[in-house]
Amino acid sequence: MKKIICFVRVSTDTQSYDAQLKELVNYAKSSGYKDEEIMIIEGAGASAIKINDLYKDMIAKVQEAIAQFPSIEAVYLWSLDRFGRDDEILISMKNWFIKNKINLIIKNPSLVLLNPDKTVNNGTEITYNVLAAIAKQEMKIKFERFARSKAQNKEQGRYNGGQKPFGYIVDKNGYFQIDPNNIILEIFTLYSTGNYSYIDLAREFKSRGFLGTSSDYIVSKRICAILHNKAYYGERSRKGMIYPPIITKELFEKCLEIGHSKSFIKGRLVKKKNDKVSALCRNLIKCQCGHSMVANNVSQRYICVWDNFSLNKPSVDSAVWFIICPLYANYLLHKDDASHTEIITEIENIKDKIKVCLAQINEMNERLDILDNAIYVLGRVKVDKGEKMKEKISREIKDQQKILSKYNEQVQDLENLRSSTNKQPAFVNASEIYGIKDPSVKYDILHEYVRKIVPIRISRRKYELHIFTITSLEIIYKIDTHQKLIEVEDGKWIKLDI
Repeated sequence: MKKIICFVRVSTDTQSYDAQLKELVNYAKSSGYKDEEIMIIEGAGASAIKINDLYKDMIAKVQEAIAQFPSIEAVYLWSLDRFGRDDEILISMKNWFIKNKINLIIKNPSLVLLNPDKTVNNGTEITYNVLAAIAKQEMKIKFERFARSKAQNKEQGRYNGGQKPFGYIVDKNGYFQIDPNNIILEIFTLYSTGNYSYIDLAREFKSRGFLGTSSDYIVSKRICAILHNKAYYGERSRKGMIYPPIITKELFEKCLEIGHSKSFIKGRLVKKKNDKVSALCRNLIKCQCGHSMVANNVSQRYICVWDNFSLNKPSVDSAVWFIICPLYANYLLHKDDASHTEIITEIENIKDKIKVCLAQINEMNERLDILDNAIYVLGRVKVDKGEKMKEKISREIKDQQKILSKYNEQVQDLENLRSSTNKQPAFVNASEIYGIKDPSVKYDILHEYVRKIVPIRISRRKYELHIFTITSLEIIYKIDTHQKLIEVEDGKWIKLDI
């Protein structure tokens, strides 16, 4: 039984696909073909401007169908540009049809490539070649028009297609607007404090459910790219686009300076760490010589390698926390309502982390149930292999439960802190602040209130701690790092809580 192909393609899904197909099938029927003799090869979204995989697949389907069904004698097209707008491709397709003696019948304009005896219709071939040349010229004009349109959109800050930059949305008119839920400003602000590395920020925002679920390393690379993107303060992007500024140029340059300020001490690179657990005074403690003192977690000492000066880290951390708690309580008492807002915001952030953590635990429990079913019910997984997989998932669940416990403890500490700052009459309970257990909360409190700490040796293993606060106070206390003592009054020493 003889057959024909109706080849239907539209550049976008919004074009009138059904109308094109209906008219082309009716055109084939007018030549005497019946429904059972008509094969449809169809598709949408294949652009003649940029020949994509869908377009090439459709052409391949035509050739494969003709190879599979020798009874196919013609291919019907709505118009020549359905095969593309590149003259070399169109000429190549024409020669392929002539070689295989398959007629090509075009509806708009009406053209028949082969005569009834399968010879080439010379008039049609000339017209085909002219139309191919015209199609190429039309495409060139379209490219130029698109290029002008893209350049204009770049100047106006309008969406040009492709991936949207992180932190922006596109309004109904096609203009970029700042996403009200973006975290760009917070990323820059946190990094500008100097207390966070790329990995720290990656872990922080991943725990809140932002920036995907890739590894910490991959997300840290994305953080790095964000912090080096000048477009966020209004400069042109690498593709020439201008976006509404989210940050100031000053904040961008400050973050850039922090990123470039690697610490080289006597020719050795000192890695910048932001360990809130093992070093409470990290980044605050300065030597008399002016250099920062590095926290060494092996020797448990703060060290200045420039001045060969060091002192016991646990003693300093404990003494500074003991000294600061009543001062910080008084500071909160006289601080405006912004402090309460900050605490509430931090509580909400941690609660978001708790939700993400719970979701991960639930997901892993579901994986355990599925795995049990695959092992013991369906028999798709071997028992030994399945048990090892279950052990791994169980360890991950325990790790997440530890993190969840830590988050709950942080929330409790912050709730206590908020409660103490709201108490009446006008005083804050310093003992509640001193009783905070979570090292991250203690670290944040200390770094909010203290500008720097300068230890001065007064005798062997006895030091004066000069503590400078954001309220321009300088507090001086003596400590004995050997006996783990702090002098609270002249000649009165008490034991540090270490």
